[in-house]
Amino acid sequence: MSGETTPLMEEHWFDDDGVVPNNPRVPLVVYRGVLESGPGAAAGCETLFAGNGWSGGWRGGVYPYHHYHSTAHEALGIVAGSAKVRLGGDSGIVVDLHAQRH
Repeated sequence: MSGETTPLMEEHWFDDDGVVPNNPRVPLVVYRGVLESGPGAAAGCETLFAGNGWSGGWRGGVYPYHHYHSTAHEALGIVAGSAKVRLGGDSGIVVDLHAQRH
């Protein structure tokens, strides 16, 4: 975690919309300013996730279509570049995600 910025946390709440089974009792949580960027950042993110027991990681982007995990939570780390990602299904929100800027 970077000592340069104070992490910011956002919570977003979604109801089950009949297509994407959002859980109205559990929020989507976005932490900003947590991951380092630059050389070695992807490996550092993978190590952090593995240390929390979060497996099944990959590098290189997000799906360009709605999907969800009915039996697991998903963690997404952005260490380079940016993306606008719709979360929560068609009735959800678009979140601007980007690597921490130095």
